[in-house]
Amino acid sequence: MLVLAPFWAAEWYRTPFLGMLIEPNNIVSQLSSPGWPARSNGVIFADRLLALNDQPIPNASAYMDFLQQNGTKPVLASFTRRAGGAFQLTIIRSLIRRWGICLLCSSCLISLALHFWASGFGRTPCAGNSVPVMLCWFSQPR
Repeated sequence: MLVLAPFWAAEWYRTPFLGMLIEPNNIVSQLSSPGWPARSNGVIFADRLLALNDQPIPNASAYMDFLQQNGTKPVLASFTRRAGGAFQLTIIRSLIRRWGICLLCSSCLISLALHFWASGFGRTPCAGNSVPVMLCWFSQPR
């Protein structure tokens, strides 16, 4: 998984971002950050995504497919609230790249490097030494 993380991060980096994360059941995730376009325009946790540009979005994979096809153009998004009521808003894709994904990629590579270093680059059959080394490295004062 650590080896694949940089490739997944690169794929996510190239995908346009509307400023919300969607769960597999089309519910807006709790994860957010100040300044994300959809969240800044009133989309909240537990809103259900119904359509983008009047095209029904049945699941999260359809959402990702739509984003890749639409590119950076503004999107008319349709939602329903958990308490009831539907609403629409136009979301303009953020031009800010998601640095968190780059951080994830970097931390996975660092973790993988520490794992190999602590296990003696494959000379030791037990790779469990990497966890104490990582904990010691992260706990040292900076």
